[in-house]
Amino acid sequence: MLNVFASDAFSTVSLTRAIQAVPYQPQLLGQLGIFEPQPISTDTAAIEKLGNTLGLVQSSPRGSPPSRIAEDKRTLRNVATVRLATSERIYASQVNGVRAFGQMDAVETMQSYAMRRMARLRANIEATMENLRLGAIKGIVYDADGTTVIQNWFTFWGISAPSDINFALGTSTTDVNGKCTAVIRAMQANGDGAFLPSTRVLGLCGNAFWDSLISHPNVEKWFLNRPAADTYLAGTAYQAFSFGGIDFVNYRGTDDGTTIAGIDTNEVRFVPVGASDCFQMAYSPMSESDFFVNTLGLPIYALQVPDLQRGFWTDLEVYSYPLPIVTRPKMLQKGTRT
Repeated sequence: MLNVFASDAFSTVSLTRAIQAVPYQPQLLGQLGIFEPQPISTDTAAIEKLGNTLGLVQSSPRGSPPSRIAEDKRTLRNVATVRLATSERIYASQVNGVRAFGQMDAVETMQSYAMRRMARLRANIEATMENLRLGAIKGIVYDADGTTVIQNWFTFWGISAPSDINFALGTSTTDVNGKCTAVIRAMQANGDGAFLPSTRVLGLCGNAFWDSLISHPNVEKWFLNRPAADTYLAGTAYQAFSFGGIDFVNYRGTDDGTTIAGIDTNEVRFVPVGASDCFQMAYSPMSESDFFVNTLGLPIYALQVPDLQRGFWTDLEVYSYPLPIVTRPKMLQKGTRT
């Protein structure tokens, strides 16, 4: 009789390949593509920073030796990726009757069943990845509990978080366009050349900030008299519109407000989109398994752990070893509503 749990279709490599193709719900920060994937072969990522400052050149007499500039200081730091793991157990009784007794062509049916369960596990991993990305664009990456700090990128680089920009949306005469200009200028000044001519600024708004923004008198004049209909960013449920050179989006977290809390209701987080090397997502290999030691990391891994004694069940397990990296956290501006 066929033991489907022991077939090639359920091997670690086959499941990992198959789960790469499992469709999942698009998520805004992942969909934007601002986190450049960086597969690595170790459990830690080495991050090198080369100082690059501009200075004025003092004039000197002709024939004299030119002044020498000091060599740029290089800093190299290691930072560990994190381990994400989730699992589900499939019992043989759950798939009883799916295949005919002794039929060898039932593996695909069994594998399809497993892939449906894998899709749920992957959805949890993807939600966690979005939560990590959300922390990264704020400069501090938190674990799932919302309190444990995985990485504080301001502390890592030895800098202070930029001061908040008060949009004063509770005041009817506020020059909101001028506030937007201040955000863009601050982001450009702190970009160390990463802000390109093609870079655009994205403002991820909390609910109260969004409501105050679109109803502000100086915004409403423009917002209500646009020649085009409302526009949306692909894959988002909430509206988005451009004002003052910034694309504002009412970011939507999970409906419970806690799993992925999103943006604080009175805040807006500004993110450079299309800037050079601002965000990366490092992926370590699944070095816990002999199958993937000394290989470049993949975004996600899947394997099965069967009941070898009785064949009653098999555990489906999904792993990921990511770390969102922020190379220029001073570009991450925050605005407040009042």
